[in-house]
Amino acid sequence: MLARLLEIGLGEGEAEASLEMIPQGIRRALPPIVIERMAAGQLPATGFGLGGEIGWGKTFTLAALIRASLLKVAEFRRETVDHVSTVAWACWPVDKAVRGTLDQSRERLEHLANAPLLVLDDLGRERLKGSYGDDWSRSCLDVIVTQRCRRRLPILWTTNCSFQELLGIYGPGLVSRLSEINPFLRLEGLRNLRRV
Repeated sequence: MLARLLEIGLGEGEAEASLEMIPQGIRRALPPIVIERMAAGQLPATGFGLGGEIGWGKTFTLAALIRASLLKVAEFRRETVDHVSTVAWACWPVDKAVRGTLDQSRERLEHLANAPLLVLDDLGRERLKGSYGDDWSRSCLDVIVTQRCRRRLPILWTTNCSFQELLGIYGPGLVSRLSEINPFLRLEGLRNLRRV
């Protein structure tokens, strides 16, 4: 199972995440149906975005949901998880999500746009760069989000930005499409899990 989770794009620490380890503040903010469906091995019908400070467990939470869903499917089928292609995981910006030749990049973008469930981790990181690559990242994100919105495919996403900052980075059109079936859940007052 670890190899499959790493294949999706989770890091080694994220691949060990479990539902029991989701921070209580995030658990309370999540729609209960999402946890129930994914714990049962189903994909969510709609997505959501988790916004808040660095270190609050947003990425870990999405990893726990994905892992729980895939484990349940493997248990039900009593085999290895062969439907790993149902989930695509990408750390943003796109230069981290898409590597290789132009054909490989195009193939990866198509996979992100068409996978039954997409996880976009760390939207808004482009604000830290301010380079030509930002336009490439925003253009790729626009293509992915537009295609997924048209097909009503869910996106689970995280950001350290506020909703207003996202509007400034991506513009109202893209953010509107992103949050249409994947509403933004702004987390408040959680404890930084990375501090000792």
